[in-house]
Amino acid sequence: MEDYSDFLDYPFYGEASVERGSTLLVVEDNNRKSYFMCGEDNWDSFAGRNLVDISLEAGFVYERIIQLLVTDGFLPITVIPDDIRYIITTHCHEKKFECYDTQRKVDLDPCQMMTHLELEHSGVGPTLYEVIKSNHFADNSKLTDEEWGEYYRQREEEKKWWPVYPIDLKNPKVLTPIQVEHGEQLFKKLEEFIETQDENNDCAPEICITQNWKISVDFGGWRNDSDVVRSALCVMCQDEETGQFYLDKDYLMQCIPYLEDELAENADEENEEEGLTKRDRRFDLEYNFSNAVISYLDKNCPENTLITLDTSTNSCHLSTHVSEFENENIKLFQPEDFIERRLGWKPSPDHHKITELAKTLIP
Repeated sequence: MEDYSDFLDYPFYGEASVERGSTLLVVEDNNRKSYFMCGEDNWDSFAGRNLVDISLEAGFVYERIIQLLVTDGFLPITVIPDDIRYIITTHCHEKKFECYDTQRKVDLDPCQMMTHLELEHSGVGPTLYEVIKSNHFADNSKLTDEEWGEYYRQREEEKKWWPVYPIDLKNPKVLTPIQVEHGEQLFKKLEEFIETQDENNDCAPEICITQNWKISVDFGGWRNDSDVVRSALCVMCQDEETGQFYLDKDYLMQCIPYLEDELAENADEENEEEGLTKRDRRFDLEYNFSNAVISYLDKNCPENTLITLDTSTNSCHLSTHVSEFENENIKLFQPEDFIERRLGWKPSPDHHKITELAKTLIP
């Protein structure tokens, strides 16, 4: 069975272009019922898949589903509006879902909002069945209240925005004249761009800085490999009360040394023999090593399996026959050392550790 987790985060894009109408979410557990509508941060088009996702995550525990719906921005209601088009229900005690189209008076798949016959001939996925079979939350139904509390705390912590750079305005770095010049240049560009935007536009622009400090601010486009491309939020402050981002010159100026370091990191001269920069070789290593870890997880390999890395080619393989690799270019690693485990989630590659390994091997 394929892993459809990406679709849960980035749902089938075709849905967003269809006007679907208001959606009512119902959480039912024997004689208890709660009703929710989509809030400002939710789309009716994806409400069915969101409810499936949250119900699986909460292990079909009534109180926990309600907790996640509220914290994810869905609005609890006591009076049901008259203009409801879709009613999507989680039956906690039966661990099943229903989706009903009040206009067409038919049952739908809540993940794709199509009848089962339409879905069968569409080729669109994932279906409800596929999402349930591939879900990451199978163990959460077994969590104790204490374990769930810790899981929920971690979940909310991950949703917080953290500064990209370790800026300390109480102990600011002393900038060189050229760094001050670069800071002034970036601040002016961002200030001019923000002034042209609709105040209701919540999409953050990107800043692109070339090796010779030519700066552009826009919503994306082609970039040179040696550029630094960052969300503008990385040089902005966030208001603790409102959550809104704002431009602060002192804060931005302190980000300049870090941006310069990133530019220097990307400015490696090409290897004359390979035609690759250090950055290219690190990326190849990270990509190949990550694929090896994913294969290890997908194939349920035995405990004595190792990742073999050929440093001359950056190729990675899984093997249980260590004696075959006596070449000095071959390095061996335990896959488990590069796996991240979180409470209630199935294991996944620890890309932070893999990146650090790449920096060690290709300094």
